[in-house]
Amino acid sequence: MSERVDTTYTCPECGEISELSMWKSINVTLNPELKPKLLDGSLLTFICPLCDCNQGVAYPLLYHDQDKRFMVWLMPETDGGSEELNTPEFAKMSALMQGYRLRVVTTFDRLLEKIFIFDNEMDDRVLELLREVLVNSVFEKHGITYEQLFYSKVDLTSPDPVIDLTIFFKDQPPKVYIIQGPDGYPRAVELLHEKLSIPKEETPYWKTVGQGYLELARGGFG
Repeated sequence: MSERVDTTYTCPECGEISELSMWKSINVTLNPELKPKLLDGSLLTFICPLCDCNQGVAYPLLYHDQDKRFMVWLMPETDGGSEELNTPEFAKMSALMQGYRLRVVTTFDRLLEKIFIFDNEMDDRVLELLREVLVNSVFEKHGITYEQLFYSKVDLTSPDPVIDLTIFFKDQPPKVYIIQGPDGYPRAVELLHEKLSIPKEETPYWKTVGQGYLELARGGFG
């Protein structure tokens, strides 16, 4: 079930102290009305009733989709990141989530990306391999520097998924890079499970599938 905690928050602009509802967890299967509010950012936004200051508020939040069987825990680095999940209590909880994909992210944007990936029934481990190939074979080869890279769109109507990646640069507008065809996602699936020996079945523990994941996976922690 979804869990909300009401607390107080000091406006960074005018100093007014007012109420703020913080969601410790949201279950979008039981409370589907919360999902669009999360996706548009309003669920994690403070609006001052006095001066109308509008500010995003970062705090730990568990996203749970029972139908698609995945959980994503937003753990901002300022709150200790994933360290809180390395406890016997959470290990016991994880063991009960057989068949679930359990992920940890540190930013709201990465939470949205995980929701996008899993809503489209794709494997973020496969997409991380595609990200690594793209960075190594294209960006580093041609000396391209970037700040952020997000999976932003997918077309599942074609024989092979057509995936859009939005790439953000420091001094120029973002660009979209398209991955498509049998040498894209299907080939990455084959490489992940057959060449890198990463099992198709999810192991019941929380993991961060992002930069550095493949190195850990090659060492047996995938």
